[in-house]
This record gives sequence, structure tokens and C-alpha cells, in this order.
Amino acid sequence: MGKVRKRHNPRGKLPRLVIADDDPVIRSVVIEQLRHEFDCVGEAADAAEAITVVAEQNPDVAILDVNMPAGGAGHATRQICEQSPGTAIVILSIDETWADLIELLNAGAMTYLRKGVDEPTLVHDLKAAIEAHRRCAHRASTATNGHSAAVPAAFAGDV
Repeated sequence: MGKVRKRHNPRGKLPRLVIADDDPVIRSVVIEQLRHEFDCVGEAADAAEAITVVAEQNPDVAILDVNMPAGGAGHATRQICEQSPGTAIVILSIDETWADLIELLNAGAMTYLRKGVDEPTLVHDLKAAIEAHRRCAHRASTATNGHSAAVPAAFAGDV
């Protein structure tokens, strides 16, 4: 089952993060890279765990590996967007095709980052994804025509 982390940063309110990757080394490295800028509130080793941990923790952002067991990032992205609409989703992977990336962005992911990205870029792009997600949610909630607003996927680096 997914791992809920009880760490809370006493320095103030940091953005809350869940990371889902089937490789525990990758999870550990990313958590270490982000520990000063994010409060990692949960980890998951597959898509099903990611969906559960995100629903329980309601993080600001979830990092998902493309090729996780139990449905991969595509399945997790669709479910998280439906069940936890306040969570921005960032895809982190080394194996991707354009078709996969387009599918994930259309499913609701905010952006894609390659594994091994340097720490400053990772921090910047995660924070930008959170902000872009909030802007998209705000636009959708302020639609005045009475219908659901279709909000296109945003590229976090563009904000």
C-alpha cells in the first residue's frame, strides 16, 4: 500500500507533494532533491497506490512515472483529476513517446519532465505547474455561460 509520510516542515506552509514511481531509489532521490521546497506527504509504487494516497493527502502536486504498474500514469492521471481536482499532476519519466505525452496532457497532466532533471529546474517547474493548475481551475470556476469550461492542458514552464 502507498506510504503516507508524517513529515511536516516547521518552516511554514510548503507545497504538499506526493510522488509515485515503481523505483524506490527514484522516489528517494526526488524526495531528497525537493525536501527544502516541498512537504512530501506520500509515496506510491504504482498507479492504484498513487490514486489512494493523493485522495487521502490532497497534495498540491503529484509526480507520476509514466510506466508504473497497475495502469500507469494514464490511469492515475484520469482518476486523480476526477477524485482530487485540486492536485496538479506532473509526469516524470525517461521513457516516453509523443503519443504518450499528448495522451497524458489531454488526461489532465500539467507538464512533463525527464528523469534526471536538475534540482533548480525540478523545483521551478513543479511550482509553475501548481500555479498553472490553480489558474486553470480558477478560469473553469469563473466560466459565466453555465456550462462546464473546457480547460486545455497547460505547460507549466509557460507561466
